Amino acid sequence: MQTWGIADFSQIRSSIVPSFQGLLRFLTFPALFDATTYLTRASDFTSNANTNFFLCSFWFNISSNSSGAGVSKIIYVNSSDFGTEGTVSVVFSGASGRISVNGFNSTAFVPVFSAQLGTTAANSFSSVSNLGWHNVLVSVSATGSRFYAYIDNVAVTPTSTTVTALTIDYTRTEHQFGSGTSSGKSLGLVNIDIAQFYLNTQSYLDLSQSSNRLLFRTQSGGPADMGASGATPTASSPMIYLTGPASIWNNNVGYGGAFTVAAGALTNSTTVPSG
Repeated sequence: MQTWGIADFSQIRSSIVPSFQGLLRFLTFPALFDATTYLTRASDFTSNANTNFFLCSFWFNISSNSSGAGVSKIIYVNSSDFGTEGTVSVVFSGASGRISVNGFNSTAFVPVFSAQLGTTAANSFSSVSNLGWHNVLVSVSATGSRFYAYIDNVAVTPTSTTVTALTIDYTRTEHQFGSGTSSGKSLGLVNIDIAQFYLNTQSYLDLSQSSNRLLFRTQSGGPADMGASGATPTASSPMIYLTGPASIWNNNVGYGGAFTVAAGALTNSTTVPSG
């Protein structure tokens, strides 16, 4: 009969525990924004700087009770007021229900890039179309005049975008997630599930290369393991990487520092992106 000693159990533990820890690190934790809560940061991010790059990836879930099209819904903006002060933003664009990404220079708000993603109904995410989880991936190099955008691993043509060789104005004294105005915060509140929100201001990746897209989305179509601090795609942590259970989702495991839950409370989503 086989007998087991302490050394045998130690060997088993050494092989199982790292695998289990890796599995936990890989799990995706979406947070539900229910149009009553939002995150804010009342100071600039740690080590924030204006650069020529914008690399962003996130997952979002549209359900039957999500906010429909009609009013712009703010996912992220680097200001207390999206309409008059924000120079970098990710939003649902009004009546079209499409995602738009925007980056401006500090001088007279000259656009470095500004694009609404997609020109067909397949890229419209109102409450009555395209229900379920979707992945958005955008990479911009202002110095190289390069702009790549993918939704669910399919290249999308923006309605219009011109990449200008200027610096993107990232540095602001307030940053908000889930809302975009200081006057009665209700304007722009989102009602969606969001997972793995990643914003890297220091790096650019050529997303036309499938190997680079696989850093964010697996071959089977699910979220990729980007590492505990989001460092896997570019070998360094991004400024913003929001992930984890709802109770700590606002902590931001990127290098920029935590957000504060400013109203309501984040809750864990009842569904996760699969693949």
